[in-house]
Parts: sequence; structure tokens; C-alpha cells
Amino acid sequence: MGAQRFPISFCPRGTARRRLDTEGRNYPPEKWREKAAALVSWAEQYLWSPAGAEALAWLRNERFLADETIKAARLGWVPKDVWRDRAAWGLLEALNDQGRPKKVWIPAGLVIPLLQGSEVHRVRVRRTGELKENDSRYVVVSGGSSAPMLLETDKGTVTVLESELDAILLRQDAGDLTTPVALGSASNRPDAVITPILRGADEVLMALDADTRGAKESWAWWTSNFPKARRWPPVGGKDPGEMRAAGVDLRVWIRAAIERVAQADQSGHAEAVAVLPGPSKEAAHKPFYDSPLIPFAGGARVCEPCRWMYGFRCRHEDGPGTERPDGHGCERFEADE
Repeated sequence: MGAQRFPISFCPRGTARRRLDTEGRNYPPEKWREKAAALVSWAEQYLWSPAGAEALAWLRNERFLADETIKAARLGWVPKDVWRDRAAWGLLEALNDQGRPKKVWIPAGLVIPLLQGSEVHRVRVRRTGELKENDSRYVVVSGGSSAPMLLETDKGTVTVLESELDAILLRQDAGDLTTPVALGSASNRPDAVITPILRGADEVLMALDADTRGAKESWAWWTSNFPKARRWPPVGGKDPGEMRAAGVDLRVWIRAAIERVAQADQSGHAEAVAVLPGPSKEAAHKPFYDSPLIPFAGGARVCEPCRWMYGFRCRHEDGPGTERPDGHGCERFEADE
């Protein structure tokens, strides 16, 4: 685990089967793209310098990314906050709440670019250190594209995630099985470029972060717009990064999804994995009482609706009212109470 599985490229170009049509997508101004490219190049060099050793170690050890993956994604590091004139970046003048000209803010942290061929169309920064109560961990540099990140691998199964780092990790570990798409947020929507790819996919696995908001977003909007969407939440953690930290093999996770979706389609079930609050707990969980648990690395097993791992039994193995040996009930039941 952790070793790269196949050749990596993070610049969507076209493929013999599926060509990426970018018509209808708003591009950043040319000046912005030039400045962003220079920023990404500088941040890359800093990351691979002795000064970037700590950040590089974090990517390797905490995000489980191989060096080739880091280089292919063109990840970088900015050591301190930087402000630049908007006009120099090709942006119109704007005023802040005090009536002063706004600047282009480039916060200190990990630089995650959105690449389109050789161009940079967005720069997202994962901020470092302690944040104030209402501060966001991720900041998009003003003027960049709002498009989802598509890591084109031309696979029939598309997996929709929130975090770009998680999409990069999934591309590294299971890119020969699925095409990762990162929304950036559960509330974001696919644009005119991503939508036809999703509609043309064999299956769309909704793997938004395993929390209440992610589940609601998956089913409130996605299934009504994409009939092939199937809920496939992360297990052992709220996202693929935490899954890897828990010892879950992402390839096994994706393979299990493909197999279960095929089984669900054959049985006529519209939902392969979803568990949502319903009129009663029994009604919400009934389809899964006889569902087999998924095998994972190290002998761990997970109940799909509640995501308990490491061999513990949960109510779904024997029906409602059954508790795990450690005294805890099903996470989903508890969340509904």
C-alpha cells in the first residue's frame, strides 16, 4: 500500500474513447493564468527544497502520496502569506469593506493547482497552522476557475469526492478502476464539462465525506439529476485519506463498489449502499439486513450502512436490536435518534 499503481498524469487531455470538451467553461484571464503558472512553479521548487522537507514529509506520511504522484499533481508549498495587485493578475479592481482596493491573497500552505493541459486554471491552498473559529482551511486564489477537478482516466466508473487531495490519492491507488472527480465541497455541482462525462459513465459512485451533510447532498440532488449515481460512502474514516490511515485498501473499496452496484442492478434495487433517515429506523435499514459485509485489508470487515470496522458485528448482521460486542450500536441508528 502506498506504492503507485499505474502511470500518473494529472493534465486532462483527451482519450480515444472520451475527449474532454471544455467549451462553455469560463477560463481565468490570460494574465491570471501566467501568474498562477509562475506561482505553482515557485511553490513546487520550494516544496522539493530543504525548506519544504516538513511539508513533503506530511504529503508522504499523512496523505500517503508517492513522490511521482506529488510531482504529477504539481503540488507545492507557500511558506508565508502573500498579497498581490489584482490588475497584475488581470482582475478588475474591487474594494474591501473599508473601501480600500482588494489584493490577491495567497495564503501560506499547500498549493493544489487545477491543471488544464499545461495551464493552471485554479490555485487552491490548504492553509497551515491554527485557524480562527470561522476561517476556512481551504482558500481559492481570487480569479481562478470554480470547475471540479477531473482526473481523467477514461474508466466507465466515476467516483465523486469532495477533497482534491483525496481524488489525487484515489487516482494514485485505483485510477485504473475509476475516474475521480473532486467537487471541492459537497454543495458544489458539476459544470458543463463534467456533466456529460457523468451522464456517459457506466456508474457514478457518490463518495462524499461520510457525514450527514455529505449523505444529504448525495441523494437530495445527485440522484435526481444522475440516475446512475450510487451512494458509496467512505469506510473506516470520513474520506479516502482517513481510510488509508485506518488500513483500508482503496482498490478493494472501489472493486467492492463495482461488484455491489452490479448486484443491485441485477436485483432491481435503485440504491446500492444508501441509508437515509426514513419514516422508521426499520424501514430505512431493511434492505441491508441480509447484505454481506465487505472484506478489507487485515481481515477487517465493514457494514456498509454504518461503516463499523475491524471485525465487530453490528445490528445489520442480525436485524434491528442487535448490538456489537463492544457495547455500541449502529452509528446510523444512533445518528437518527
